[in-house]
Amino acid sequence: MKNKVLQPIFIDIMWGFIYFPIWWYSKGILMAFKFSFGRIGDYWKTRGFSISIRFLFKPMYLQNDFWGRVISFFIRLIVLIFKLVLFIIVIVVFVSIFLLWTLLPIIAIYKIFINISNL
Repeated sequence: MKNKVLQPIFIDIMWGFIYFPIWWYSKGILMAFKFSFGRIGDYWKTRGFSISIRFLFKPMYLQNDFWGRVISFFIRLIVLIFKLVLFIIVIVVFVSIFLLWTLLPIIAIYKIFINISNL
């Protein structure tokens, strides 16, 4: 009776160990890719980069004289540069998350073998 109960559990556990790397580098990496690059696209949309670029040369507060246009241009340029710096930081963070996802099992296996060899 015990054999019939434990056998499916054992097979399920072994299948989990066998299927884990396959899942990690197929469906898992696709999910990590969609997450990372989806967040980058979301950041681009929510911060209004296209609007900032489109209105870079438009005067603020309807100040159509020369100095109103110059001040508006430089203020909007400073804001756009600040947004782009933050966007580059977001890109670095999410690409790092994606790379960490891909390398994590390899690093874990390497660390396990290093610790086993030290015993």
